[in-house]
Amino acid sequence: MKPQKLLLLLTCIFPLIFIGSIEAAPAAGKSSLTMGDAINKAGRQRMLSQRIVKAYALVGQKVMLSANIQLRDSIKLFEKQLAELTDFAATDEERKGSSTF
Repeated sequence: MKPQKLLLLLTCIFPLIFIGSIEAAPAAGKSSLTMGDAINKAGRQRMLSQRIVKAYALVGQKVMLSANIQLRDSIKLFEKQLAELTDFAATDEERKGSSTF
């Protein structure tokens, strides 16, 4: 596959993964994350997004078929952490909202 076609494919499909992840993220009860934990998770999300793109490109070009496992595991972890961060954001907004008068 030509690099231009792969780049076009990644720019079209990769956002769909994130949109699906955001909509599928369950909102749980109270968040046990601190602000520092949330910042660390957000940094890991950035790293995971890069790992997902790399693994997707390796699988798509049939360079490293074992990258399929890394792709699947990275997406699972990304979705799990996204749910935790979404829950933290909702809880943080509730705390700010209840303290503001």
